[in-house]
Amino acid sequence: MKKTIINLLLVGLFVFTGNLASSQEEGLLNFQSKDWMVQEVEQHALWGEAACAARTLGDDQVSILEVVAFKDSNGEYTEPMVQVFGPMNEIFFTVTAETRRASEVFELLPVYPVQSQSDMVSAVAQFDDREALVNAIAQKSSLTANYFDAQGVVKQVTFSLRGSSNAVNYLFDECASQLMGDQVID
Repeated sequence: MKKTIINLLLVGLFVFTGNLASSQEEGLLNFQSKDWMVQEVEQHALWGEAACAARTLGDDQVSILEVVAFKDSNGEYTEPMVQVFGPMNEIFFTVTAETRRASEVFELLPVYPVQSQSDMVSAVAQFDDREALVNAIAQKSSLTANYFDAQGVVKQVTFSLRGSSNAVNYLFDECASQLMGDQVID
């Protein structure tokens, strides 16, 4: 029963991300791991570029946490970025990756994609934090994003990191993405 529920949630995530992207982002479901999926798309919903993304849906059933690499002019995937995106009236400003024993806080930079036909807004990890945040996503148990809603009230959305290690590894292995620095995922 539990496995059926998880599969239904993953199918819902796939359908949701397809709906989010409207007809722009049509990709193959390349890989599923618990609460995470990896998908290659010709046009990313927010950025309008070919991409390979490992993503999961937040507990609000709207926001998405994503590790995404885009193709460069040579057709190679670039260093991935980490982003949280949600409705246009929300501004994300931090994420906290947690385990039972420890937590790490990362600041996010709000970005309003110009290419987007979507009503979503993104916040990306700072360049210096990317490697540590990708490692935290792969190794921690949950990630909480803090944001301001339309009324300026601080709210939170939590993302499960169950399956994130396998999804991030798949992104690196199959999409040939590499972070600058040392090998990221053990």
